[in-house]
Amino acid sequence: METLHLSSQVTDCGGGFLSLVEALKHAPHFATQTSPGKVNDEFDRFKIWAGNVAAHRKGRRSLEYRLRDAEHLKNEAQNLLTALQESLNHGLSIVKGERVPWDEMSDSDTDSEPEAGSSEIKAELLVGDTELKQIFAAIRDTITCLFRLSMAIRDPAPNTQSGSTIIVDKSYFEHYDIEHVKEKLPGCDKDLTERLGRAISARRQYLNYREEHHRKLTKGIEKLGFEEPKTEHTANSTEASPMPKLLSVSKDANEVMDDKVMDDGDDGLSQTSYATSINATLKVPSLPRVAQENECYECPLCFMILSIRTKPAWKKHVYRDLHPYCCTFKHCTTADRLYDSRRAWFKHEMEAHRTLWQCIEGCEKDFSSERDFVEHAQQVHPEVATKDAISILKRTSIRSANSMQHTNCPICNESLSLHALQKHLGRHQEQLALFALPASVDDADDDDDAN
Repeated sequence: METLHLSSQVTDCGGGFLSLVEALKHAPHFATQTSPGKVNDEFDRFKIWAGNVAAHRKGRRSLEYRLRDAEHLKNEAQNLLTALQESLNHGLSIVKGERVPWDEMSDSDTDSEPEAGSSEIKAELLVGDTELKQIFAAIRDTITCLFRLSMAIRDPAPNTQSGSTIIVDKSYFEHYDIEHVKEKLPGCDKDLTERLGRAISARRQYLNYREEHHRKLTKGIEKLGFEEPKTEHTANSTEASPMPKLLSVSKDANEVMDDKVMDDGDDGLSQTSYATSINATLKVPSLPRVAQENECYECPLCFMILSIRTKPAWKKHVYRDLHPYCCTFKHCTTADRLYDSRRAWFKHEMEAHRTLWQCIEGCEKDFSSERDFVEHAQQVHPEVATKDAISILKRTSIRSANSMQHTNCPICNESLSLHALQKHLGRHQEQLALFALPASVDDADDDDDAN
Protein backbone atom coordinates (compact mmCIF):
# COMPACT_ATOMS: atom_id res chain seq x y z
CA MET A 1 0.00 0.00 0.00
CA GLU A 2 1.44 3.33 -1.07
CA THR A 3 1.72 5.92 1.68
CA LEU A 4 0.59 9.43 0.81
CA HIS A 5 2.96 12.31 1.44
CA LEU A 6 1.81 14.74 4.11
CA SER A 7 1.76 17.58 1.59
CA SER A 8 -0.60 15.60 -0.66
CA GLN A 9 -2.92 14.89 2.26
CA VAL A 10 -2.89 18.58 3.21
CA THR A 11 -3.70 19.55 -0.38
CA ASP A 12 -6.57 17.04 -0.50
CA CYS A 13 -7.95 18.44 2.75
CA GLY A 14 -7.70 21.97 1.31
CA GLY A 15 -9.69 20.84 -1.74
CA GLY A 16 -12.22 19.19 0.58
CA PHE A 17 -12.76 22.45 2.47
CA LEU A 18 -13.26 24.40 -0.75
CA SER A 19 -15.72 21.81 -2.11
CA LEU A 20 -17.73 21.72 1.12
CA VAL A 21 -17.97 25.51 1.27
CA GLU A 22 -19.12 25.70 -2.35
CA ALA A 23 -21.69 22.92 -1.85
CA LEU A 24 -23.13 24.62 1.26
CA LYS A 25 -23.67 27.83 -0.73
CA HIS A 26 -26.13 25.91 -2.93
CA ALA A 27 -27.81 23.95 -0.14
CA PRO A 28 -29.72 26.40 2.11
CA HIS A 29 -31.21 23.60 4.19
CA PHE A 30 -27.80 22.33 5.29
CA ALA A 31 -26.29 25.83 5.43
CA THR A 32 -28.61 26.62 8.34
CA GLN A 33 -26.98 23.75 10.26
CA THR A 34 -23.39 24.58 9.34
CA SER A 35 -22.80 27.83 7.49
CA PRO A 36 -20.18 28.26 4.76
CA GLY A 37 -18.62 30.99 6.91
CA LYS A 38 -17.99 28.60 9.81
CA VAL A 39 -16.41 26.06 7.49
CA ASN A 40 -14.24 28.82 6.03
CA ASP A 41 -13.16 29.78 9.56
CA GLU A 42 -11.99 26.21 10.16
CA PHE A 43 -10.23 26.24 6.80
CA ASP A 44 -8.38 29.36 7.93
CA ARG A 45 -7.36 27.57 11.14
CA PHE A 46 -6.18 24.62 9.09
CA LYS A 47 -4.08 26.91 6.88
CA ILE A 48 -2.54 28.54 9.95
CA TRP A 49 -1.53 25.10 11.22
CA ALA A 50 -0.23 23.93 7.83
CA GLY A 51 1.72 27.13 7.23
CA ASN A 52 3.20 27.14 10.71
CA VAL A 53 4.82 23.72 10.26
CA ALA A 54 5.17 23.82 6.44
CA ALA A 55 2.90 20.79 6.13
CA HIS A 56 1.81 21.96 2.67
CA ARG A 57 5.37 22.14 1.36
CA LYS A 58 7.64 19.66 -0.39
CA GLY A 59 11.40 19.58 -0.11
CA ARG A 60 13.78 20.19 2.77
CA ARG A 61 11.66 22.83 4.52
CA SER A 62 8.60 20.60 4.60
CA LEU A 63 7.07 18.88 7.61
CA GLU A 64 7.54 15.57 5.81
CA TYR A 65 11.31 16.09 5.69
CA ARG A 66 11.58 17.32 9.27
CA LEU A 67 9.73 14.28 10.60
CA ARG A 68 11.82 11.82 8.62
CA ASP A 69 13.41 10.54 11.86
CA ALA A 70 10.25 10.82 14.00
CA GLU A 71 8.06 8.06 12.61
CA HIS A 72 5.57 8.15 15.50
CA LEU A 73 4.88 11.86 14.97
CA LYS A 74 4.63 11.42 11.22
CA ASN A 75 2.14 8.56 11.64
CA GLU A 76 0.06 10.65 14.02
CA ALA A 77 -0.02 13.53 11.52
CA GLN A 78 -1.05 11.15 8.72
CA ASN A 79 -3.82 9.66 10.87
CA LEU A 80 -5.21 13.05 11.79
CA LEU A 81 -5.13 14.26 8.18
CA THR A 82 -6.87 11.06 7.06
CA ALA A 83 -9.57 11.58 9.70
CA LEU A 84 -10.02 15.20 8.60
CA GLN A 85 -10.32 14.22 4.95
CA GLU A 86 -12.90 11.55 5.78
CA SER A 87 -14.98 14.04 7.77
CA LEU A 88 -14.88 16.53 4.89
CA ASN A 89 -15.89 13.83 2.40
CA HIS A 90 -18.76 12.63 4.60
CA GLY A 91 -20.01 16.18 5.04
CA LEU A 92 -19.78 16.82 1.31
CA SER A 93 -21.72 13.65 0.45
CA ILE A 94 -24.55 14.75 2.77
CA VAL A 95 -24.70 18.32 1.46
CA LYS A 96 -24.69 17.12 -2.18
CA GLY A 97 -27.53 14.69 -1.48
CA GLU A 98 -25.46 11.57 -2.13
CA ARG A 99 -26.19 10.20 1.35
CA VAL A 100 -29.09 10.68 3.74
CA PRO A 101 -27.97 11.80 7.21
CA TRP A 102 -29.22 9.75 10.14
CA ASP A 103 -31.28 12.64 11.48
CA GLU A 104 -33.40 12.67 8.31
CA MET A 105 -34.00 8.94 8.16
CA SER A 106 -37.59 7.77 8.76
CA ASP A 107 -38.38 4.98 11.17
CA SER A 108 -38.79 2.59 8.24
CA ASP A 109 -35.18 3.25 7.22
CA THR A 110 -33.82 1.90 10.51
CA ASP A 111 -33.39 -1.76 11.39
CA SER A 112 -34.98 -1.58 14.83
CA GLU A 113 -37.33 0.51 16.88
CA PRO A 114 -35.67 2.98 19.21
CA GLU A 115 -36.14 2.47 22.92
CA ALA A 116 -38.28 4.93 24.82
CA GLY A 117 -36.33 8.03 25.69
CA SER A 118 -33.29 7.02 23.60
CA SER A 119 -33.58 10.07 21.31
CA GLU A 120 -33.40 12.43 24.28
CA ILE A 121 -30.35 10.61 25.66
CA LYS A 122 -28.65 10.74 22.25
CA ALA A 123 -29.27 14.49 21.95
CA GLU A 124 -27.64 15.07 25.33
CA LEU A 125 -24.57 12.94 24.60
CA LEU A 126 -23.80 14.14 21.07
CA VAL A 127 -22.26 17.47 20.12
CA GLY A 128 -24.99 18.33 17.58
CA ASP A 129 -28.53 17.20 16.92
CA THR A 130 -27.79 16.53 13.25
CA GLU A 131 -25.13 14.43 11.56
CA LEU A 132 -23.74 17.44 9.69
CA LYS A 133 -23.29 19.35 12.94
CA GLN A 134 -21.45 16.39 14.42
CA ILE A 135 -19.22 16.15 11.36
CA PHE A 136 -18.39 19.86 11.66
CA ALA A 137 -17.54 19.34 15.35
CA ALA A 138 -15.26 16.46 14.36
CA ILE A 139 -13.52 18.69 11.79
CA ARG A 140 -12.91 21.36 14.42
CA ASP A 141 -11.64 18.82 16.98
CA THR A 142 -9.27 17.24 14.45
CA ILE A 143 -7.73 20.61 13.60
CA THR A 144 -7.28 21.28 17.31
CA CYS A 145 -5.46 17.94 17.58
CA LEU A 146 -3.20 19.01 14.71
CA PHE A 147 -2.33 22.18 16.64
CA ARG A 148 -1.52 20.09 19.70
CA LEU A 149 0.66 17.84 17.58
CA SER A 150 2.60 20.84 16.29
CA MET A 151 3.42 21.79 19.89
CA ALA A 152 4.73 18.26 20.48
CA ILE A 153 6.86 18.54 17.34
CA ARG A 154 8.38 21.82 18.53
CA ASP A 155 8.94 20.68 22.15
CA PRO A 156 11.20 17.60 22.26
CA ALA A 157 12.39 15.90 25.43
CA PRO A 158 14.51 18.12 27.73
CA ASN A 159 17.65 16.03 27.21
CA THR A 160 17.62 16.90 23.50
CA GLN A 161 17.72 20.62 24.14
CA SER A 162 20.86 22.66 23.81
CA GLY A 163 21.92 26.25 23.42
CA SER A 164 22.04 27.93 20.04
CA THR A 165 23.20 31.23 18.65
CA ILE A 166 21.18 33.76 16.72
CA ILE A 167 23.42 35.78 14.40
CA VAL A 168 22.16 38.35 11.91
CA ASP A 169 23.29 41.88 11.12
CA LYS A 170 20.85 44.62 12.08
CA SER A 171 23.56 46.91 13.40
CA TYR A 172 21.94 50.02 11.94
CA PHE A 173 19.51 49.86 14.90
CA GLU A 174 22.29 49.93 17.47
CA HIS A 175 22.84 53.69 17.48
CA TYR A 176 19.16 54.43 18.11
CA ASP A 177 18.79 51.71 20.72
CA ILE A 178 21.87 52.89 22.61
CA GLU A 179 20.58 56.48 22.48
CA HIS A 180 17.26 55.25 23.82
CA VAL A 181 19.00 53.66 26.82
CA LYS A 182 21.03 56.84 27.41
CA GLU A 183 17.91 58.99 27.49
CA LYS A 184 15.89 56.57 29.60
CA LEU A 185 18.70 55.74 32.04
CA PRO A 186 20.97 58.83 32.19
CA GLY A 187 22.82 57.64 35.29
CA CYS A 188 23.84 54.30 33.83
CA ASP A 189 27.51 53.48 33.18
CA LYS A 190 28.63 54.03 29.56
CA ASP A 191 29.73 50.43 28.97
CA LEU A 192 26.53 49.01 30.45
CA THR A 193 24.45 51.50 28.46
CA GLU A 194 26.01 50.28 25.22
CA ARG A 195 25.54 46.65 26.21
CA LEU A 196 21.85 47.22 27.03
CA GLY A 197 21.38 49.06 23.71
CA ARG A 198 22.97 46.21 21.77
CA ALA A 199 20.69 43.80 23.60
CA ILE A 200 17.63 45.68 22.31
CA SER A 201 19.00 45.39 18.78
CA ALA A 202 19.54 41.65 19.30
CA ARG A 203 15.90 41.25 20.29
CA ARG A 204 14.81 43.02 17.13
CA GLN A 205 16.99 40.59 15.21
CA TYR A 206 15.40 37.57 16.85
CA LEU A 207 11.82 38.77 16.31
CA ASN A 208 12.64 39.66 12.72
CA TYR A 209 14.20 36.24 12.24
CA ARG A 210 11.10 34.48 13.60
CA GLU A 211 8.87 36.49 11.29
CA GLU A 212 11.06 35.83 8.27
CA HIS A 213 11.32 32.14 9.08
CA HIS A 214 7.54 31.97 9.39
CA ARG A 215 7.14 33.73 6.04
CA LYS A 216 9.34 31.13 4.39
CA LEU A 217 7.45 28.24 5.96
CA THR A 218 4.04 29.61 4.95
CA LYS A 219 5.05 30.33 1.37
CA GLY A 220 2.28 29.19 -0.96
CA ILE A 221 -0.30 28.55 1.78
CA GLU A 222 -2.80 30.87 0.07
CA LYS A 223 -2.89 28.43 -2.85
CA LEU A 224 -3.81 25.47 -0.66
CA GLY A 225 -6.54 23.42 -2.28
CA PHE A 226 -6.13 25.08 -5.66
CA GLU A 227 -2.91 23.46 -6.84
CA GLU A 228 -0.46 20.71 -5.98
CA PRO A 229 2.65 21.72 -3.98
CA LYS A 230 5.92 21.72 -5.86
CA THR A 231 9.25 20.47 -4.62
CA GLU A 232 11.61 23.37 -4.07
CA HIS A 233 15.38 23.11 -4.29
CA THR A 234 16.88 26.02 -2.38
CA ALA A 235 20.52 26.68 -1.72
CA ASN A 236 19.87 27.60 1.90
CA SER A 237 17.40 24.90 2.87
CA THR A 238 19.76 23.08 5.17
CA GLU A 239 22.41 25.64 6.00
CA ALA A 240 22.32 28.95 7.77
CA SER A 241 22.99 31.90 5.53
CA PRO A 242 26.34 33.49 6.38
CA MET A 243 25.69 36.69 8.31
CA PRO A 244 27.98 39.24 9.93
CA LYS A 245 28.21 38.56 13.64
CA LEU A 246 26.57 41.00 16.02
CA LEU A 247 25.99 39.15 19.26
CA SER A 248 24.77 35.85 20.66
CA VAL A 249 21.35 35.18 22.15
CA SER A 250 20.85 32.35 24.63
CA LYS A 251 17.92 30.35 23.36
CA ASP A 252 16.42 26.93 24.04
CA ALA A 253 16.56 24.72 20.98
CA ASN A 254 12.99 23.59 21.52
CA GLU A 255 12.16 22.88 17.93
CA VAL A 256 12.48 19.93 15.63
CA MET A 257 11.83 22.50 12.91
CA ASP A 258 14.75 23.77 10.87
CA ASP A 259 14.95 27.40 11.93
CA LYS A 260 18.50 28.13 10.83
CA VAL A 261 17.80 30.18 7.69
CA MET A 262 17.81 33.92 8.25
CA ASP A 263 17.24 36.92 6.09
CA ASP A 264 18.99 40.25 6.07
CA GLY A 265 16.15 42.17 4.48
CA ASP A 266 14.37 45.24 5.82
CA ASP A 267 13.07 45.00 9.34
CA GLY A 268 9.41 45.89 9.47
CA LEU A 269 8.96 44.82 13.06
CA SER A 270 10.05 47.59 15.32
CA GLN A 271 8.26 50.84 14.70
CA THR A 272 8.14 51.86 18.36
CA SER A 273 8.05 55.60 18.83
CA TYR A 274 11.43 56.68 20.17
CA ALA A 275 10.32 60.10 21.36
CA THR A 276 7.24 59.00 23.32
CA SER A 277 8.81 55.95 24.96
CA ILE A 278 11.59 57.68 26.89
CA ASN A 279 9.54 58.55 29.95
CA ALA A 280 6.61 56.23 29.31
CA THR A 281 6.15 52.90 31.07
CA LEU A 282 6.01 50.26 28.37
CA LYS A 283 3.59 47.38 28.82
CA VAL A 284 3.36 43.77 27.75
CA PRO A 285 1.02 43.31 24.75
CA SER A 286 -2.51 42.12 25.41
CA LEU A 287 -3.35 38.45 25.40
CA PRO A 288 -4.42 37.80 21.78
CA ARG A 289 -8.19 37.79 21.31
CA VAL A 290 -7.93 34.47 19.50
CA ALA A 291 -6.79 32.92 22.80
CA GLN A 292 -10.35 33.30 24.09
CA GLU A 293 -11.81 31.67 20.98
CA ASN A 294 -9.49 28.73 20.29
CA GLU A 295 -7.61 26.27 22.45
CA CYS A 296 -4.49 26.63 20.28
CA TYR A 297 -3.31 29.62 18.27
CA GLU A 298 -0.26 31.16 16.67
CA CYS A 299 1.81 33.64 18.67
CA PRO A 300 2.00 36.97 16.78
CA LEU A 301 5.57 37.53 18.02
CA CYS A 302 7.43 34.22 17.69
CA PHE A 303 4.84 32.42 15.51
CA MET A 304 4.93 29.32 17.70
CA ILE A 305 1.70 27.42 18.38
CA LEU A 306 0.49 28.19 21.92
CA SER A 307 -2.29 27.09 24.23
CA ILE A 308 -1.90 29.95 26.73
CA ARG A 309 -5.18 31.29 28.10
CA THR A 310 -4.23 33.50 31.07
CA LYS A 311 -2.59 36.92 31.24
CA PRO A 312 0.23 35.90 33.63
CA ALA A 313 1.19 32.94 31.42
CA TRP A 314 1.04 35.15 28.31
CA LYS A 315 3.25 37.76 29.98
CA LYS A 316 5.80 35.10 30.88
CA HIS A 317 5.79 33.85 27.27
CA VAL A 318 6.35 37.36 25.86
CA TYR A 319 9.35 37.88 28.13
CA ARG A 320 10.75 34.48 27.13
CA ASP A 321 10.48 35.60 23.50
CA LEU A 322 12.34 38.81 24.31
CA HIS A 323 15.13 37.32 26.45
CA PRO A 324 15.02 40.50 28.60
CA TYR A 325 18.05 39.96 30.82
CA CYS A 326 21.80 40.30 30.39
CA CYS A 327 24.72 40.41 32.81
CA THR A 328 25.36 43.88 34.23
CA PHE A 329 29.00 43.32 35.28
CA LYS A 330 31.64 45.10 33.23
CA HIS A 331 34.20 42.35 32.67
CA CYS A 332 31.82 39.40 32.21
CA THR A 333 33.14 36.85 29.71
CA THR A 334 29.57 36.19 28.47
CA ALA A 335 28.46 39.81 28.51
CA ASP A 336 26.33 39.63 25.37
CA ARG A 337 24.42 36.52 26.37
CA LEU A 338 20.69 37.15 26.80
CA TYR A 339 18.59 35.21 29.30
CA ASP A 340 14.90 34.40 28.94
CA SER A 341 14.46 33.84 32.69
CA ARG A 342 15.05 36.27 35.52
CA ARG A 343 16.08 33.40 37.74
CA ALA A 344 18.68 32.09 35.26
CA TRP A 345 20.15 35.57 34.73
CA PHE A 346 20.46 36.38 38.44
CA LYS A 347 21.85 32.93 39.18
CA HIS A 348 24.63 33.73 36.70
CA GLU A 349 25.37 37.05 38.39
CA MET A 350 25.34 35.51 41.87
CA GLU A 351 27.63 32.62 40.94
CA ALA A 352 29.96 34.39 38.52
CA HIS A 353 30.23 37.88 40.02
CA ARG A 354 28.70 38.09 43.51
CA THR A 355 30.72 35.27 45.07
CA LEU A 356 33.35 36.04 47.70
CA TRP A 357 36.53 34.24 48.75
CA GLN A 358 37.17 34.66 52.47
CA CYS A 359 40.60 33.95 53.89
CA ILE A 360 40.26 31.28 56.57
CA GLU A 361 43.83 31.55 57.82
CA GLY A 362 43.13 34.18 60.48
CA CYS A 363 43.09 37.48 58.57
CA GLU A 364 39.44 37.03 57.40
CA LYS A 365 39.90 39.28 54.40
CA ASP A 366 37.30 39.08 51.60
CA PHE A 367 38.16 38.98 47.90
CA SER A 368 35.72 39.48 45.02
CA SER A 369 37.81 37.52 42.51
CA GLU A 370 39.42 34.11 42.69
CA ARG A 371 42.64 35.50 41.22
CA ASP A 372 43.01 38.10 43.98
CA PHE A 373 42.36 35.48 46.64
CA VAL A 374 44.97 33.10 45.20
CA GLU A 375 47.57 35.90 45.04
CA HIS A 376 46.84 36.80 48.68
CA ALA A 377 47.13 33.19 49.84
CA GLN A 378 50.40 32.60 47.98
CA GLN A 379 51.97 35.80 49.31
CA VAL A 380 50.68 35.82 52.90
CA HIS A 381 50.03 32.15 53.60
CA PRO A 382 52.49 30.26 51.34
CA GLU A 383 52.57 27.27 53.70
CA VAL A 384 48.91 26.41 52.92
CA ALA A 385 48.85 27.70 49.33
CA THR A 386 51.04 25.03 47.80
CA LYS A 387 50.37 23.73 44.32
CA ASP A 388 48.69 20.59 45.66
CA ALA A 389 46.58 22.35 48.29
CA ILE A 390 45.45 25.52 46.50
CA SER A 391 42.39 23.94 44.84
CA ILE A 392 41.14 22.64 48.20
CA LEU A 393 41.79 26.04 49.78
CA LYS A 394 39.72 27.78 47.10
CA ARG A 395 36.76 25.43 47.57
CA THR A 396 36.76 25.85 51.35
CA SER A 397 37.12 29.62 51.20
CA ILE A 398 34.35 30.41 48.70
CA ARG A 399 31.27 32.16 50.12
CA SER A 400 27.95 32.97 48.45
CA ALA A 401 26.73 36.52 48.87
CA ASN A 402 24.15 37.11 51.58
CA SER A 403 20.76 37.85 50.00
CA MET A 404 20.17 40.55 52.62
CA GLN A 405 23.47 42.24 51.83
CA HIS A 406 22.93 45.74 50.43
CA THR A 407 24.34 46.92 47.13
CA ASN A 408 23.69 49.66 44.59
CA CYS A 409 21.67 49.13 41.43
CA PRO A 410 24.10 49.46 38.49
CA ILE A 411 21.43 51.28 36.47
CA CYS A 412 19.88 53.83 38.86
CA ASN A 413 22.31 53.56 41.82
CA GLU A 414 19.52 52.90 44.33
CA SER A 415 20.70 51.02 47.42
CA LEU A 416 18.80 47.82 48.20
CA SER A 417 19.30 44.22 49.27
CA LEU A 418 20.38 41.56 46.79
CA HIS A 419 17.02 39.86 47.30
CA ALA A 420 15.21 43.04 46.22
CA LEU A 421 17.76 43.79 43.50
CA GLN A 422 16.77 40.74 41.46
CA LYS A 423 13.25 42.09 40.92
CA HIS A 424 14.29 45.76 40.77
CA LEU A 425 17.10 45.33 38.22
CA GLY A 426 15.05 42.79 36.31
CA ARG A 427 12.25 45.33 35.82
CA HIS A 428 14.71 47.90 34.49
CA GLN A 429 15.77 45.38 31.84
CA GLU A 430 12.20 44.29 31.08
CA GLN A 431 11.28 47.90 30.27
CA LEU A 432 14.19 48.12 27.84
CA ALA A 433 13.30 44.77 26.27
CA LEU A 434 9.72 45.87 25.55
CA PHE A 435 11.13 48.68 23.39
CA ALA A 436 12.01 46.03 20.78
CA LEU A 437 8.38 44.98 20.31
CA PRO A 438 6.50 45.97 17.14
CA ALA A 439 4.09 48.88 17.56
CA SER A 440 1.33 46.83 15.89
CA VAL A 441 0.92 44.71 19.03
CA ASP A 442 -1.71 46.05 21.45
CA ASP A 443 -0.59 47.15 24.92
CA ALA A 444 -2.07 45.75 28.11
CA ASP A 445 -1.84 46.25 31.85
CA ASP A 446 1.49 45.16 33.30
CA ASP A 447 0.43 44.73 36.91
CA ASP A 448 1.32 41.10 37.41
CA ASP A 449 4.86 40.02 38.18
CA ALA A 450 4.67 36.85 36.10
CA ASN A 451 8.37 36.46 35.47
